[in-house]
Amino acid sequence: MHRGKNPPPSDAVAPCEFYRVAGHVDDAGKAAKYERLADEIMLALEREFRTDIAKTKSYELGFVLNSATGHLPDPSEVDTPIVYGDYYFIEANLNKLKLKQ
Repeated sequence: MHRGKNPPPSDAVAPCEFYRVAGHVDDAGKAAKYERLADEIMLALEREFRTDIAKTKSYELGFVLNSATGHLPDPSEVDTPIVYGDYYFIEANLNKLKLKQ
């Protein structure tokens, strides 16, 4: 996981897929490992980047995560909310719920 101030949207993609994989592997130990990794990433995103915590303009515009990096080498979409970052964050939460059913 990116450890800088601005996480890339891929920080939300990883737990999204980790939860999905955890639901498909036969090995309970591997499934638990994938779920634990996803939980750690999601907790970091929830604690540091949710718009409802800081009540920034991103919150007023309806974004879930207030900071992301879309393309750092360019640099474009840096330290800004990105809709596909929100999409993967929400999908990760849905995949976690599916995993627990």
